[in-house]
Amino acid sequence: MKNKFFIKLLFSSKPAKNISKITSKRGITLIEVIVASLVAVMVLASLASIDYSVRMMYKGIGPRSLLAAETTAIMQHISRNIQATVGDAVETAAGNSGILINNGSSQLAIRQDRNSPQTPSDYSDDEWVSYSLSADNNILFCNDNTGACGSLLTTLGSGKILSFTASFTEDSGPAALDNQINITIESCADPATCVAADIFTVSTTISVPSKGGPSI
Repeated sequence: MKNKFFIKLLFSSKPAKNISKITSKRGITLIEVIVASLVAVMVLASLASIDYSVRMMYKGIGPRSLLAAETTAIMQHISRNIQATVGDAVETAAGNSGILINNGSSQLAIRQDRNSPQTPSDYSDDEWVSYSLSADNNILFCNDNTGACGSLLTTLGSGKILSFTASFTEDSGPAALDNQINITIESCADPATCVAADIFTVSTTISVPSKGGPSI
């Protein structure tokens, strides 16, 4: 009797069902591992390519944006001071328009009335300020009109200015019209190794209303 029970248990179909359930849960095959690895490599390569492109774009655009911001800030500084110029509407003698161009257009001197209240017709109490290009590629803001920086007020820039040129255009119309100052500034991130493609240029024309005595 015992032997029959053992034989029945041995040849029972229930263990076979349990075994089939276990074997049906197969693991990951080698091919699947290889495919997953290739996909991961492709994703990482794409991310690396994007990171490199962003870095190269910043390398090219970042310094030029800073250069543009610095050069534009210098031009705004000059423009604000030019707007405070006092002088005659018609220039019959050098400087009576409140504007002097020295050193072959590389220095701009302007006369200002900083008194309160202002006395536009009295030039004896006015002050001259000037802008000029220094040997170390900066713009010097000085308190003089001689063409040489007699008294330095401040240095504008960080050694990246290539050229500074100024010209004065006297209005040929009625005295009430404005004279004009034309300014051009060229800058480069590294003036020592600069090529034409690296140069950033800002140009502007600023109207200078007559704030002094009557035209002569």
